Amino acid sequence: MQNEEALLVVSRATVRSLNDKLIKDGKLPADEDVFRGNVYVETSPNASADFKGRFNVGELAIANVKPCVRCMAVNVDGSKGTSREDSEPLRTLARERYKHDHKVVFGDLFAVSCPEGTTISSGAVLNRMDS
Repeated sequence: MQNEEALLVVSRATVRSLNDKLIKDGKLPADEDVFRGNVYVETSPNASADFKGRFNVGELAIANVKPCVRCMAVNVDGSKGTSREDSEPLRTLARERYKHDHKVVFGDLFAVSCPEGTTISSGAVLNRMDS
């Protein structure tokens, strides 16, 4: 998988919402790891699933470039290398997050700007730089 952006940000609230829909439909929930995010963020359940704009964590600045287009790879359990026979969670994502340009999106790709050696830690807070 190749992306030109450096960071894939996924909302845990959005993963939980997707899993609620899967369970309601009698399907197994999706492990958040199938979305292969670099950063998972906690948001309120009513927050937008997509993050627009620019954010910073200390000296690290990230800018939303575009939504992450999804393919069948989200149906693969990375630890086992097997694909789900029920075509989930992509099937539900296609129903819930289908875009007008015929693409399924989930998560957002960000460009990163920071001094060499900059790190972030679990629990770090993203601060909006613009509104």
